[in-house]
Amino acid sequence: MALIRATAVLPLLSGLPNDVVTNTVYFDTAAVTLEDAYDEISARISNAYGEIDDKLAVALSRVTGACSVVQYDMADPEPRIPVRTDTFTLGGASVATLLPTEVSLVLSYHADYESGVANARRRGRLYLGPWDGDQLGHRPPAALITACIAFADELATSVLEATVTWRQYSPTTGQDRGVVGGYVDDAWDTQRRRGYQASERTTWP
Repeated sequence: MALIRATAVLPLLSGLPNDVVTNTVYFDTAAVTLEDAYDEISARISNAYGEIDDKLAVALSRVTGACSVVQYDMADPEPRIPVRTDTFTLGGASVATLLPTEVSLVLSYHADYESGVANARRRGRLYLGPWDGDQLGHRPPAALITACIAFADELATSVLEATVTWRQYSPTTGQDRGVVGGYVDDAWDTQRRRGYQASERTTWP
């Protein structure tokens, strides 16, 4: 059994190395071979983004193979090098307008809670987005929340029959536990590092 850290990397159209959107999830595996596990993890992440890609902003690259899933074996010493990198392609954007790239919707997930253990160490978050302009509103649309719940379902659902389990990982304790549920709130959040870098500065007086 191995604990695998998988980072989804979605580049923005600027093509700049720093202009990428990332999300990291953890899986453990009892697959016959690690290669089967890597295949399964990449397939799950690709399928998950397939649930929301039509609502993602046009600012994200839709070039074939532009997005990637980079996997690391947590048993390797730091600094870890990838054990596998696969590519995938986002489906086409529905509209040409977009919300600010910092605007996110948070998918929260958790392992079983336990008396005497801080709940914060059994929770994780994924900041999904950036979103297209059709999602604009005081609250996120119900259809967008439903799509984000479907994203979570895909992370938990077997694709290639390899025995892989989505895990909640605590960097503080170094422990991982099986994800048992989660939620999406009907409130926007922000991920400031996803904002564009300034291209000019206007001064006063």
